[in-house]
Amino acid sequence: MNCAHVQPSLYKTLTPSADHSAVITADRPSSHGVQLFERVGDDQLEVDAVGRPLPHLSAQQHATGEAIYVDDIPSYPGKVPITLQRWRL
Repeated sequence: MNCAHVQPSLYKTLTPSADHSAVITADRPSSHGVQLFERVGDDQLEVDAVGRPLPHLSAQQHATGEAIYVDDIPSYPGKVPITLQRWRL
């Protein structure tokens, strides 16, 4: 069922009871934190990454919820599932 145009107050009446925990509103304040970094010397080259805070390429997507994970990728018709097996000889 697509609940995109349903009032949030009706979610519990439209979802199975086993899924109610997914539609409960969180009653807590927003998370916050502090991140501290070491100071690097003025004589250290700008291209020298040692000791400098460098966000990885997808950091902003992860922090904003825009990152795409494997579970988010839709399945397509005719897909053949594959699993890897390891055997000890």
